Amino acid sequence: MEYSDKNAMSRKEYLKSKNKNKFGIRTVKYVLIVVVIVLLSIYLWKQLNIYNNVTKIANQVIEETALARTLKMYYISEGYTKDAPDAVMLYKATDESRTKIEGTENFSNIKLIEDKLFGLVKYKLYSINTQTLEKLDYSLSDVYEYIVRGNKIYYYSVNKKTEKTGIYVYDIDTKKSSQLINAEVTQFVMDDMYIFVVTKGKTAKSIVRYNINGSGRTVLTNKEIVSHMMINGSNIYFVADELLYRMNKNGKDITKLTNNKVYLDADVKAGYSLENMIAVKNHLVYYINKNEKNILYVIDMNKKEEQALTKKPVESVKIVDHILYFKLNSDLAFYKVNLETGKMEQITSIRGSEYICIN
Repeated sequence: MEYSDKNAMSRKEYLKSKNKNKFGIRTVKYVLIVVVIVLLSIYLWKQLNIYNNVTKIANQVIEETALARTLKMYYISEGYTKDAPDAVMLYKATDESRTKIEGTENFSNIKLIEDKLFGLVKYKLYSINTQTLEKLDYSLSDVYEYIVRGNKIYYYSVNKKTEKTGIYVYDIDTKKSSQLINAEVTQFVMDDMYIFVVTKGKTAKSIVRYNINGSGRTVLTNKEIVSHMMINGSNIYFVADELLYRMNKNGKDITKLTNNKVYLDADVKAGYSLENMIAVKNHLVYYINKNEKNILYVIDMNKKEEQALTKKPVESVKIVDHILYFKLNSDLAFYKVNLETGKMEQITSIRGSEYICIN
């Protein structure tokens, strides 16, 4: 066999070729390692995302279950017989029990302030301690509406003598009353600084603002004939000619929120504010649409859109924290909607239109 030096390779070339092969193998190894790491990262990210979603759903279920167990509701129950008086019942979702609150016979316009349940009986104001069931008579007559603020009760009293009709303040400690505003009003709400009433102003029923001590009369509306109003945050919501409006507390930026008429149930609109007839949460306004057979609607004020939430007519609505409650009209069914999850379900059934929910 003849040897040819054409195929001969120097030691330097041999080492160079060997190193090149090693570099190629190392490169392939590193690429494979990077690919594996990337695939593992994607897998872990997907698993973490699945875990988070499952955890979120589980937490929502736990929250809904907890709410279902902890919900309490005071409501005025209609008598089952012709002569039986209405009374306040306490419903507990923990065991679905219903307990009559003794001493609340014929209560109306109920309000819960800490551990005291207030109510009117033939225009006289009482309170029941929900723990001890002690009943207090505040010796105030002809009371049509009242608002409790600390140790003071602001109330609207009607008297045969015109000069004695108006808004009063009662000091719970001294048990003394004094008149703040002498006027006939059809609505009465307040915040920490002002008292707002619907009374004769630039129209037969205008919104008028007073300082909390009864001074400084300011007419806020000058065109609309207002039937009902309520305060939410820095705004006043009111109904005029069955249409819903919003304005700030200075009477500026009056805005009509919808062209649909607002349904005001006869039992609910007898009250002295718009509470329980509309509800507001952030940029969402819930109201009962008279144009659409009294079903519940929601207005998105940011998007300027509105849509139906129910298929059956509703008589009242209110919001507590992030839960919206409503009662069907001519029906015993009582519902809740979680405004964070959108979940809607029937809670229970009640005979009556007034209720106070505690989450």
